[in-house]
Amino acid sequence: MTVVAAVAALEGLPGVVAREAEPVARHVALRIGGPVELWVVVADETALLAASAVLRAHGVRWRFLHGLSDRVVADEGLSGALVRPGPGFAGVEVDQGEVQAGVAAPLARIGHAAREAGLETWTLLEACAGTVGDWVSEENRTRLGPAIREVRVLQGRSFRNLPGARLGGLSPSARVVAVRLSGVLPRGMPLPPPPGALVDHPERRLSSMLEASGLLGLRIRAVRLPETAPGTVATLEGATARDLAFLERIVRERLFRDHGLHLEMRLVPAGRPPSRRTRTWMDRDQ
Repeated sequence: MTVVAAVAALEGLPGVVAREAEPVARHVALRIGGPVELWVVVADETALLAASAVLRAHGVRWRFLHGLSDRVVADEGLSGALVRPGPGFAGVEVDQGEVQAGVAAPLARIGHAAREAGLETWTLLEACAGTVGDWVSEENRTRLGPAIREVRVLQGRSFRNLPGARLGGLSPSARVVAVRLSGVLPRGMPLPPPPGALVDHPERRLSSMLEASGLLGLRIRAVRLPETAPGTVATLEGATARDLAFLERIVRERLFRDHGLHLEMRLVPAGRPPSRRTRTWMDRDQ
């Protein structure tokens, strides 16, 4: 893998911006994260196709990192490339009772467009944070399948439109770039967790457990558990992934000791050394 050569090849491609050693903290909601070897922004599908061909030719592993994301990268940084889908992936259209949206579209925009079109089914997304891209991350795909009529993916060297029922069986190499939502909201459909949520699907009792264990208001250097939003993490200037990991360890151990509750934290930093490696969003996401 030669990142320098990849950057040189990416420079000048229409709709592509590439930078080396870009701090991920500048681009995620929690403002935590060391540098990624290669940061790439693609304006639209044409730019993505060209950029992915360059990355593949130079042996650079890449993943999407969507806007408004609270994914976390280790302080030591991350190898490979992170690709940010640009404005061409942020469109939302309502057509014949269905919603079409790109992966960079904020969920709140979908909810607003649905309300204007009289689709009450999807207006609940107005209060949701994040983008379509984080919503269709691998851990949600099986449960989201009934809600999605069609999914558009980049697979290898071309784009394909697939039935939504195949969302749960997509290979990790298939990058979702757009979805078409059905007009009916399936029962039990998972909604995105709030920004900074400790876990993907928290138990209803989690807030009371945190309070009973004296964890609300806990602060580890620049990372804290706010009392106003139980079950989430907030950061101050200078927060690090190490601070976050320490706080999560305290929460996990205290809740197990006091309540017998096992928590699988969702904010595990990607890019840790192999000897300390835990399953992260880089392992399970597209």
